[in-house]
Amino acid sequence: GLGTVFKMETDGNGFAILNSFARGPGDGSNPEGSLIAQDGILYGMTAYGGGYNRGTVFRIKTDGIEFTTLHEFSGRANDGGHPKGTLLLSGSLLYGMTHPASEYEHIGAVFALDISGTYFSLLHAFSGGGNDGAWPMGSPIGVGSSLFGMTSGGGDSDLGVIFSLPLPVLPLW
Repeated sequence: GLGTVFKMETDGNGFAILNSFARGPGDGSNPEGSLIAQDGILYGMTAYGGGYNRGTVFRIKTDGIEFTTLHEFSGRANDGGHPKGTLLLSGSLLYGMTHPASEYEHIGAVFALDISGTYFSLLHAFSGGGNDGAWPMGSPIGVGSSLFGMTSGGGDSDLGVIFSLPLPVLPLW
């Protein structure tokens, strides 16, 4: 009941479970958003699980082998937690958004993670109010050298904003 990654042919045949989530450290639960694919590898996120139960970013080959947790969110202010939406893959970087993991941290964030899982960077921590968004929703998109997204809160009327951030130039770390 914690979620699975599966494959199936377009005619309904060939159904196979590639991974069943278990929620503990090194694994996630409650998959969030859609999977994205590149070069026979699927990338995705879970809203919960990992060592802090704040969600994960993972990869798995399309044949079901080599499941790897790339990042376990801690819920800390420099990290975030409970990722939402679908990842964006641009070059060798994954971009995503998180919701707040506790009442003591920022109110959502935008992050970048390299596809090896080695490097993680918080690109923006939302603060709400008239000059910033709060509670990111949906999925980020890339247009040219910018990353766009939206929030459900913040802005002048606290009804959300559409935001843009420059796509970082490597290296971020």
